[in-house]
Formats: sequence, C-alpha cells, structure tokens
Amino acid sequence: MALTISNLTYDVWGRKRVAIFDMALDSSYAYGGEALTPGTVGLSLAEQVIVSGKNGYNFDYDITNQKMKAFTGAPAIVYEEAHTVPATPFAITLDYPAAAILNVASATVGYDFIEASDTLAAGEVQLTAAMAEGVRTGLTFHSEVGAVKVTYITQAWAEVWANRVAATTVVTAAHVADLGETVCFIESCLAAGGTPSSKPGYIRGGDAADTTEAEVDFSDAGAGTAGDTTLTFAAADVITGVTITYIKLPASGFLFNRFLEDQDNTMAAGASAALNPLHPILFHGLGGSLPDYHAAAEQAPYTMQMLMGDACGTAGEFVINYQQRPAVGVTDLIGIEDGTADAVSLTYVWGVPEEIPGMVPLEAKDGTNLAGLTGIKVIMIGR
Repeated sequence: MALTISNLTYDVWGRKRVAIFDMALDSSYAYGGEALTPGTVGLSLAEQVIVSGKNGYNFDYDITNQKMKAFTGAPAIVYEEAHTVPATPFAITLDYPAAAILNVASATVGYDFIEASDTLAAGEVQLTAAMAEGVRTGLTFHSEVGAVKVTYITQAWAEVWANRVAATTVVTAAHVADLGETVCFIESCLAAGGTPSSKPGYIRGGDAADTTEAEVDFSDAGAGTAGDTTLTFAAADVITGVTITYIKLPASGFLFNRFLEDQDNTMAAGASAALNPLHPILFHGLGGSLPDYHAAAEQAPYTMQMLMGDACGTAGEFVINYQQRPAVGVTDLIGIEDGTADAVSLTYVWGVPEEIPGMVPLEAKDGTNLAGLTGIKVIMIGR
C-alpha cells in the first residue's frame, strides 16, 4: 500500500527547491519502507529529507531506494515467534533482524541449529544468509514443513549484536580449540575431523568429553591467554578444527555484569528446584544443549531444546521456561526428560528484558497497522 501526501507547498532555500508536506501511513506497512519518490512531490532529486516523529515512531528516508522507513521500539528477545515452514524452499523469515538464535522447535522436535556452511540433514536448521544489520533474518530447514517457533535475540539489544562473531574458524591443538577470547553464548559449532559433528553435545568445564561431545570451559585458566573460552574434544574423534558462531563477553557492561558460569542447579523428578536458578534467565550459554551436573555419575548432555512448557518425554529433551521468574515454590524454570538426574549445569546471562540498557529502535514489522500515523511533517530538500 502507499503513503498519502497532503498539504503540499514549495519553497526555495538558497539554490535548493524544498517540498513541505504532511504524510500519512496505511494499515499494512511494508518492511524495507514505503515508496516515496521525489517526483511524487514535484522534485526531480532528493538530497536531504527531514521527518518529524510521531506516537513513538521515528522515520528515516532511504534516498538511494526512495523509500520512507518507520522505526520504533522492539523487543530485546522474541519468545517463540510462530511461523509455518512451507514446502520448497523450506524457509522462513523472522519478523525482526536477529542478533542470536536461541532456539528453534516445533511441538515435537527441537531442531539442531548448525553453521550456515554445513550441509543440512533432517532435524537441522541454519541461517539462509549471514545476519546483516537491519535485515530480517531467514532460516532454512532440511525438508520439514509445518508449524515452528523461534526464540531469538533481536538487533534491538545492541550490546549482543555488537559482540556477535560469526563463522570464525579455529584450528585445534591437542584436541582443544582456543577461541582466543571469552564468550557468553555459543550459537552453532561445526567440528571437523575424523569423527565430525554438526552440533557437538556440550558438557560443562572440567568434565571429559565422550565421542561427538565438547567440553566447554568458558573461562579456561589454562588457555593461551588465561580466561579464553576453550572447547576440548574427545581424543579419538581427532577434531582438527571448528567453525563456530558466538557472542563474545565484553570486558564491562551489562553482559559482563550478568554472566554466570557453570551454576549447579538442583533437579528433582525432571524439574528444577525452587530458586534454581537463583536469577531469571535471559539466555543460556550453550545453544540447544544443557550439560548434566552430577559429580559422582555424570550423565550425557541434553541436546534437544523443546518449546516452553513441554513435558520432555523423549531422551535428550530439555526446556528453559525463559518467562518464568524464580520464586519460592516455583519448580519448573528448567525441565529435563531424565527424572533421575539430580542437577544440571547452567551458564547464563540473567535479568529481565525490561532492564536491558542501550536498546535501539528497529524497523516496524512487516504488515504493521500504521493507519493512525497521520499529519507527519516532512521537508524534502533537493531540486
């Protein structure tokens, strides 16, 4: 649909012609901007456009593409955004530009999120293209169709987006991949070698990796630089290197202050005990994996993250009910399929979305009803 222009007048500022007018939007905003050519208001070229904000929306004119874009506040984290995966090309586009993918699941399957350079197999999902600033993120599935839900951090959380490191390659030494910096979230990891893995089973620092597992030490005192994050693989797997995407931990700020590593969380009958974890979870550090924490009899990691509230009835399943708050008597913030496990290890950034600082506006969602935005003052300067 189109913009509506009214109250159009003209002026001359020095050697520039100026169109001054009111703008109104419609009931279905088109992501990427609504067409507004200089010719629409009687100019041949726009060199600068000044637009007033209204009702919490700001506007930016894309001179190159001759479109008016609308920006407003957006969520830091989108929880379980619903989509339907169509047949060929088995792909969806998220509502917002993403900074990190936390989970992709259906009612029955938790999808393994793999590197974009990897080859998709059944039950896996990957980025359609590398994340780009201001571009809605696409996800591609192998051959699955139907309803899925995606939980992700948006680019509105500027600190996360600024610290994203995508598809970096690290060579192992003595079966250890030293990332060269401290990270707070691993989104995906392709381990190459004798026994490769598109998504290793992550176990907590200090444990011994079994085949296709990776021991993640988020702050390894024995790394090349003390405090680097390392991944240690089973020697028999002969892993020669990884391609990995992660969020690095800055040296200060909100992420740094709210990052907790390898927290022991008591479980009983597959549910976390009250006040375990002690803080609300914004995101946990190991995408799609949750390590066991049992000193005497360490169990395999849980490697299939399901939708919030899922009953976790299949081996390897777990849930994190992000929107639940720790409290006395609340025993379901974390759920696992193994009712005999007594604890899990949680590395996470804690807090609630409302307190995240430095949020930036994002472009309005595609199809947003902006019909109430009328009388927006615009000055187009050009010739």
